[in-house]
Formats: sequence, structure tokens, C-alpha cells
Amino acid sequence: MSKPNFFRGRSIIQPGETYEIEGIPNKVITATSHIIGEDANGLIMTEPVFWLDNLETNERIFIRKKELESKFQDSSNFH
Repeated sequence: MSKPNFFRGRSIIQPGETYEIEGIPNKVITATSHIIGEDANGLIMTEPVFWLDNLETNERIFIRKKELESKFQDSSNFH
């Protein structure tokens, strides 16, 4: 099981890696971006998101990068 590497205070999350989140092993299946809005000039705004595979229950979850990073920060395993 891997621990995420950090660069300038932000985690580097890699597809294919397995991370322990809240005591449960989760494998990062893929990373993509999610459209979150459009500004006044018509520019599309996106944010990184991840699909995780819970290795205990075989359920997949969709999670925003900010939410995932906060789980790493909250976990004592990643300090």
C-alpha cells in the first residue's frame, strides 16, 4: 500500500496506486476532469476527479481531488 507523495503541500495521486483511506484500501482506477461551470467569457472550468475501487467491498466511488486530499490530511497515516 502506498502513501501519496506531496509536492508543495499537495498530494500527488497516481492511477494504479492503492492508498489507505479511512482505514480501507482503495485503488485509484482513473483520473479525469469534471466540468464545474462556465465563466462570463464562455470559458469552461474543470476540476480533477478520481474513480476509486474499494478493495474490501469492490464498490467504486467518484471523488473530487479536494475531497480526496482532505481525507489524506485527516488521516494520521499521511502526516
